[in-house]
Parts: sequence; C-alpha cells; structure tokens
Amino acid sequence: MWEERILKRFILLIMLFCVVLLVACNQNDSNAPVNSTSGDVPIKEVTRSAQNDDKEESDTTDLEGEAETTEEAESTDDNDGEDMVIDAETILRQSFEAMADLNSVHMNGRTDIKEIMDGQTVVEEKKLDMTMLLKEPYSKHFALEIQSNAAKPIVSEVYEMSDVHYIHSSVHEVEWGVVPNPNGGQQLSPFIQDAQIEAHLMYSDQFEVIETEGEYVLTFSGEYDQIRSSLYGGVKDMLQMLEKELPMDLEEMNSSYEMVIDQDTAFVKEYQIHYEAQVPEEQGEYNISIDTAITLDGFNELNEISVPQTIIDEAVTMVDNDGNALMGN
Repeated sequence: MWEERILKRFILLIMLFCVVLLVACNQNDSNAPVNSTSGDVPIKEVTRSAQNDDKEESDTTDLEGEAETTEEAESTDDNDGEDMVIDAETILRQSFEAMADLNSVHMNGRTDIKEIMDGQTVVEEKKLDMTMLLKEPYSKHFALEIQSNAAKPIVSEVYEMSDVHYIHSSVHEVEWGVVPNPNGGQQLSPFIQDAQIEAHLMYSDQFEVIETEGEYVLTFSGEYDQIRSSLYGGVKDMLQMLEKELPMDLEEMNSSYEMVIDQDTAFVKEYQIHYEAQVPEEQGEYNISIDTAITLDGFNELNEISVPQTIIDEAVTMVDNDGNALMGN
C-alpha cells in the first residue's frame, strides 16, 4: 500500500512543482501592467506621512543656521526607520509582475513528509532540481529523487520538450524512454491562464513583512486554505490533487508559509511551506507533516534546453498501439 501511494505522489509531485513555478512566472492580468521587463526596477516603498516633522525643534533660538540645518537633517534620519511602512500588497503585486516576465529560471526544491498511521511511521524525502525555459520554445529539464523507509528509492530525470518527453526512471525497465508530449505542445496550464492577481492578493493583509539586507521576508499567518489561495489559484488546484492521496476529514494542526523576495528585482527567491494535520480521534490514528522548501535562481540566464544526442539515440518509444503513453512500472 505504501509503495503504491509513494509512486502516485511521484507523478503528482512533478506536476505540483511545475505548477508552483509556472504560476509564479507566467501570469497575465489586464489590470496589472508589467512595470519592468528586466527585473531591474527596485520595489517601491510605501511611507506614511511624517507626524513628528516639527517634534524636535530646538528651544534655543540663537543657533547658527548651519548648525540648525544639521540638527534637522539628523532628526529626519533618526525618524526614517520609524516612519517607513513596508506594504505587503505592494510587494506582492510588483513581484507578481516581475515574475510574469521571466524568460528562464532554475529551481531547487525539497519536500519532507512524515506520516503515522496505526503505529506505522513512513518518512519520505523528495528532492527536485529543475531548469525551465518559460518562453517559446517552452521546455524543462529536471531530476527527481525520492527516498522512503517504506519503498525502494526512485530516481528520475526528464527532458520535456515541445513535442516529446524523454524520461529516465528507476521504475522503468528501459534506460531512457520517449513519449509524445501529453499536452500536445501546450505547455501552460489553464490554471495559470485563468489565475488573477486579485485572488493572489486576497489575503495580503495577513502577511507580516520583515526587511532584511536586500530582501523582504513575508510570513503568512492564517489557515491552510488561505495559504493555498495566496500561492495563486493554480497551485491550489494542484495541491488539491495531491491531497486526494490523503485521508478525508483531515483536521489542520499547524501551517505556515514564508516567501523571500529580492528588493531590487522583485523576484521570488524562496518559498517555505509547513503543514501538519490529523484525522479525528474516532477515525483512528493518522497524522501527517509536510515541509517544502523551494529556492529560485538563475533568472533569465538560459536561452535553450537541449537533449543530449546520446539520449535521443537510445530512447525507446513508450506508447501502446493506440498511441497512449506507457508510464507504468
């Protein structure tokens, strides 16, 4: 049972990671024009009116003009940190727009899952390293590793091109297989095309913003359903697909979501997601914890993804007589 569940998640995990990235990088909203095509415009900061402009006026009226000017300048500098407000909605909107114009990106992800059911504990570790070309010709290359104490390790590598997918996996008998692109050349998910920035910003007031050196760290406080909405509508749909492998009536115990955004480029650099849940006590023992960390880099550094000729030469066609992809083990 555990091996079957893990194998199903192997496919769903690939889909989830791809959509997480694609919805972050391929949004088009008529009401949210892109302000920068190169990601080199710093995020604008929102300030409130200074309330203490005249608070520290000197009681001494015979100061020299130069000394008075110096004192006022120092007072202004001292109050800058107090008066500055970093607005989460502004940061998220500008990041949304900057990510929408990416041409390519590299992503590294890790998910740790711990499940306890009827006294049995299963621990899984999933690692994904992926490079994506987000403009025509859409393509991606990724390597995936899954380690578990309940099943054999799974190691896979995939080249997804516009017309075909080249697949290596330890669950297949052949070294490399090739299948037609199941999307028929359409690389962007309809979830992505339908997503709207307004849905993404729905819970922006529940983000706490901390400014560090060159970065904004946004931490979300809210329920898991709200976290899913904040990750864009398409990600919510994909998470729901992943959750189909989990028991019904899960009760959320704890969840958190954090993202790191570069101040200069507005690019998202990191996601951290934590989720814990359990079934009601009367249904037996089952609880799960999921920790996902995703880092993004290599923005706009790639112009092409190509499949090595040796892989093309040795790849075995993996379709049945009706042309359907054979993806079983």
